[in-house]
Amino acid sequence: MTSQRQPEPPSDFATPRRASIEEAQRISQTSDQRFEYWHGWLYPRGYPPGSHWAMSGGTKAHSRVITRLIHILDEHLETGPCTVYEGNVELHLATEEYYFPDAFVTCTPLNDPTATTEWDAILVVEVLSPRTDKFDRTDKFDAYKGLPSIQEYLLLDSRCMRADLFRKIAEQWVQTTVLADGDLTLASIGLTLPLATLYRRSGVPRTLAETLSEGGSL
Repeated sequence: MTSQRQPEPPSDFATPRRASIEEAQRISQTSDQRFEYWHGWLYPRGYPPGSHWAMSGGTKAHSRVITRLIHILDEHLETGPCTVYEGNVELHLATEEYYFPDAFVTCTPLNDPTATTEWDAILVVEVLSPRTDKFDRTDKFDAYKGLPSIQEYLLLDSRCMRADLFRKIAEQWVQTTVLADGDLTLASIGLTLPLATLYRRSGVPRTLAETLSEGGSL
């Protein structure tokens, strides 16, 4: 039987560590690496608590989906009042919890263009990787639910054309899954588009079966 043990990470890889919120902020502001903060743990972005180690970087497909997403959302929101931000802006959920979503939309006025943090979002988007899938669907989603302003949470798969949209309706979260031939509706920002548009020129297969047939992994 083939061993499921993952190879050791590089010796210079930053592993999660305990830190106060003040220390976490100081490290984040002086490091070239992006960190997220979760219940007193500072860890590299892409390293969900409990995983063996983080991905050193995203795949080309992952990057293309994010690029398309930001472009489409930015054009749609061009006249305001809401704005989309990509994964370089901290979204704070509580005093001791912040993340760098792949994208999020906020309707808070841009009073300080030099600010690096935001505390409000109506739409949060994460592009899934095999290593972060479980964390994005559970603990991270639970954290995002704490945002009073949030209306929708969108998960885009990077292995096949699939979107899992969670919409808050009367204090309940309702899930809708959209596949390659379907239309994705983001009610929070009044946008409907074919899901395949988000995956254009990404190389992502239409179905998970195609991914596996091409040698991809779960």
